[in-house]
Amino acid sequence: KEIPTYANGSDYSFICTLNGVEVQVFLSRHVSDTKKNELISSLENASVGSTLDLVNAHVSKYTNYQLVLSSASSLKVESGDVVNPDTPTYVVEVYLNSNEGKATISGSKDANGKYSGNVTVTIAANRGYKFEKLVDSKTGSVVSTSPTYTINNISCDTVLNAYFVEDTSSSTELDFLYNGTYYNGVDLTLTGQALKAELRSLITSTHSKQTTYDEIRYLYDSTDTDPNNKNNIILFYCGVSRSGTWDSGNTWNREHIWPQSQSWFTKSGAGSDLHHIRPTDTDINNRRGNLPYGEVNGGTEVYAMSANGGVASGCYVGGGYFEPADRVKGDVARIIFYLLTRYSESDSYSITKVAQSMDMLLEWNSLDPVDEWEMYRNDQVADIQGNRNPFIDCSELAEIIWG
Repeated sequence: KEIPTYANGSDYSFICTLNGVEVQVFLSRHVSDTKKNELISSLENASVGSTLDLVNAHVSKYTNYQLVLSSASSLKVESGDVVNPDTPTYVVEVYLNSNEGKATISGSKDANGKYSGNVTVTIAANRGYKFEKLVDSKTGSVVSTSPTYTINNISCDTVLNAYFVEDTSSSTELDFLYNGTYYNGVDLTLTGQALKAELRSLITSTHSKQTTYDEIRYLYDSTDTDPNNKNNIILFYCGVSRSGTWDSGNTWNREHIWPQSQSWFTKSGAGSDLHHIRPTDTDINNRRGNLPYGEVNGGTEVYAMSANGGVASGCYVGGGYFEPADRVKGDVARIIFYLLTRYSESDSYSITKVAQSMDMLLEWNSLDPVDEWEMYRNDQVADIQGNRNPFIDCSELAEIIWG
């Protein structure tokens, strides 16, 4: 509570150290000398957990009104951050055309929305525009041509204007293979992390059914059906058509595109997401292990087990990487894009946990475009768990976010 610098009616004040902080103590004229001496001694010897009798006394850190005015019989001394109500705070505002971009302001902020310390302004351009500059509205000077601008130890109210220019190098028209209403609420003019954030919100909020790791064994009959034999499923990587009846992993099992040992999940969440876990030949799954995806020079080709025809899969192992067959490289990339977008836990994981580089995944996404069967599978998974993989519906979204 704020108190005056000099307490009315106080006849005596002194400075002492309380929990490592110098404080000034004001005593009422009604406090006896004995009580006064007891209080001085107890304050000087106080530590975390001490209980002090502060009747008829108040304590402040000089003119900052730092500690307490107490009418209770005791005050417990606690450790923790010192909050100085006199720390100055300032307004930070950014003006821009919302059709061209968005601004994010981050930093230490008080209850009134004012900032102190270091404040960072981040600008994201919408699709079809490029960020040009930040201008101080008071001085008219350009303060940054970078989309990230930090005000160190802010000392005054700051109002900025963000300017954009049209990006004639990119089209604002997206080539969606999906033509439903699922993306109607998404601002598809955004780029980079701003677009990723909108897609994350959508595919998380619509993920209405959380399948289990055990359950998905019996859902592949719907999601991975062989279009030429409805009793079979298509095994990932090798493309072999195999009975969808679960046989305890003797001929096929469940492949984590993002290796579980290199991840944030176990057998729930991403670890049981149908967009992620694929039925795979058991031998190929074992050869892949927890290797990240990458480009293999030379290496050893991986074969399906004899029960699945012993066919050459087109996948290679070597140099610490697993390179999938060309026909599924785009599928792999788009599954990883989905995981990076759907699960915020992935934000703290390096892409090298699962792949050689993001540039490689973007290249695979382009070289192996979405086919009819991949779209069919996306539809089937959406029917079961509610959400879609946006990077199958529109593969160029990956380039807009990570390119």
